[in-house]
Amino acid sequence: MNGMIKTISFVFMILWSFSASLKAQLKSDYCISLAFSLMDIKQNELADSLFDKAFLIGNQGGFSARVYLGRAELKSLLLDSISSIYYLEQSIENGIKKESIQRKIRKGNLMFSKTWSIVLDKKYDSLYYKYESRVSKSEIQFIEQLNYLDQSIRKLYYSINMNNPNDSILECIKVVNDRNTAFVAEQFFNRYSINFPKMSEIGYYSVDNLANILLHIGVEVDTSFFQIEKIICDAIETKGFISKYYANIVDFHRFSKGQGELYGTEMFNEKDGIKTYRPIFDIKNVDLRRKEVGLEPLYFHAKFWGAELPEGYSFDLEKFLADLRKEITN
Repeated sequence: MNGMIKTISFVFMILWSFSASLKAQLKSDYCISLAFSLMDIKQNELADSLFDKAFLIGNQGGFSARVYLGRAELKSLLLDSISSIYYLEQSIENGIKKESIQRKIRKGNLMFSKTWSIVLDKKYDSLYYKYESRVSKSEIQFIEQLNYLDQSIRKLYYSINMNNPNDSILECIKVVNDRNTAFVAEQFFNRYSINFPKMSEIGYYSVDNLANILLHIGVEVDTSFFQIEKIICDAIETKGFISKYYANIVDFHRFSKGQGELYGTEMFNEKDGIKTYRPIFDIKNVDLRRKEVGLEPLYFHAKFWGAELPEGYSFDLEKFLADLRKEITN
């Protein structure tokens, strides 16, 4: 049994080594996820160098608006007003919502909050129009409808389950949800199994929605999981699909099958207000696997979510930062 699990894990790893362009995409995603983690621990100069590296490597489908907004905030913290405004405008042109910028301003940690407010008041509509004129509204609407179908019955199930877990209507909802999931899967495959859209064509909110849909149909329609895996790999390589979603979907699928997670993504047990990780396969090598799919070390993930690090995991922050500085310098 252990041998079979190891074989499955190696198959997952091999999938991520078949293409030079895919490797470049994953390296870019890793630099970005790590840059955000370093911002959280006030390593701003090092984070800025990682953003530089990520932007140099490039992104096939265009960077997420969140990435541009994050770098705009970082440039503000580094007192670079010109770059801060440039990346703020880039985030708007890539579909960032006005509320997201307003939340950053309200935090009060921006050195140029007044200038950001001026951009928001004077230039937001014209910049956002560039985004709206570029993306496919019909595709965005279709994805929103598909996501609504995926979520509506699921939310009904959980709302009843929380209030009355023994309610007999839950069994009926389960049956309806299974049928609905199959319908959503069919609609997805008919539309996107061959021609997956770029982030620049549908915006990052739609990418989030597609990832959510893929998560559910990959788990509940088991026969399509490996087809979904191929779609995601192709989409990351050629369309700029965010690689962390691959890890989420693999982990969620493995968890549903009673297997240990490969990447330790956002699946927590919580007891007495403390988040703890569900079992992770081969915990000593989890950071190597996470890096392979563009994710920061588990240490930073746990710190962000306020979760306890799992038993058997070790991380030397000072050594990691020192090695990272040498790598960037070279």
